[in-house]
Amino acid sequence: MSFFGLNSRSLNQKQTDFKNSMDSQWMDLFRQAKNLYQSGVSGDQESAIQAYQLLEKVKELAPEDNLVDAYYGSALCLLGRDMAENGQRFERVLRGLKILNQAVKEEPDNFEIRIIRGNVCVNLPEAYFHQNGNAVEDFNYLVSYYEQNPDFFPPELYFQFLYSLGAAYQNLDHQKEADATWQKLIPLVQNP
Repeated sequence: MSFFGLNSRSLNQKQTDFKNSMDSQWMDLFRQAKNLYQSGVSGDQESAIQAYQLLEKVKELAPEDNLVDAYYGSALCLLGRDMAENGQRFERVLRGLKILNQAVKEEPDNFEIRIIRGNVCVNLPEAYFHQNGNAVEDFNYLVSYYEQNPDFFPPELYFQFLYSLGAAYQNLDHQKEADATWQKLIPLVQNP
């Protein structure tokens, strides 16, 4: 069948080519945003702003991608971290957390999403945001997965998961669990 001079096979190929072009476009932007995001996590406020702005564009191009949402939510939290005014700080962080929690709910077995949320939550003041329970959930999930599949993550990442899990327990005033978690870590880092 012909549609404006294109047969259905040709039309399907053009649609596929267009979709691949759009995927490539947002994936390139996403890689750039992730690099800027990492600089933002390290304290570069300008990179955090640029990452957020790029992630807004990526979200328009890939509105159903939960990993994009997780980075976007985390970038909002970074912006909140760097704001001087407390009201704006809380508003940004709470919006970011809502997006992060939804991304985990939509894709609970996505390791990268769990790592992002766990790291955001363990670094937020528990007295204000009450998110270390989510950090415990995420890092327990990641630790358990590694212990069943030790070739899946590099050992150094597993060490970081254990350390962060202990920190989340400590932030929750669960010192016994924190100490037990860190005790697992000690022989691993002494004899890697």
